[in-house]
Amino acid sequence: MEKQRSPPCPYDPWAELYRARTAMQSLWYTPTVMPSAQYQTDAATSCRMRRVRSKDTEPELTVRRLLIGLGYRYCLHRSDLPGCPDIVLPGQRTAIFIHGCFWHRHKHCKRCSMPRRNMGLWKEKFKRTQSRDRKNAHQLRGMGWTVVVIWECWVADQEKLAKCIVRSLRPVHSHRRQEQGFCAK
Repeated sequence: MEKQRSPPCPYDPWAELYRARTAMQSLWYTPTVMPSAQYQTDAATSCRMRRVRSKDTEPELTVRRLLIGLGYRYCLHRSDLPGCPDIVLPGQRTAIFIHGCFWHRHKHCKRCSMPRRNMGLWKEKFKRTQSRDRKNAHQLRGMGWTVVVIWECWVADQEKLAKCIVRSLRPVHSHRRQEQGFCAK
């Protein structure tokens, strides 16, 4: 059965910006404020939020490539575990969550901004997300799993990220690699 796609967004902010800019070209001055692109309707905001993916994001793909390069094998999005971790290493009983700094509220990160419109709604939404993250991590630890959280902003520095992963996980032991001289004995 083929997955049905949601209909395309009826609102295109770039088309509206182009129309507004074309209309303003007849004026003798250039406005300093972007016309109406800053002031989205609720339907437009909803449409924009629908485009945010929860799986196969760029930070997640980067971490997955790094894990493969380090010799780790993993499963993706195990729905039988609390929180459906992004990456699961069953042999090590380790669950890795790759959190977006904005959605999961990474403290002291410049990507962790607060929207100005509907601030009460956003605060409640972020509070629920953080509460759910804590609950899922607590349940996983109670089941004997190790929980590793990797933030979106950490992915930019590959060396630092690799050190964080290696420090969190047990080393990969492969007899074949030891025979070929890749691992120190």
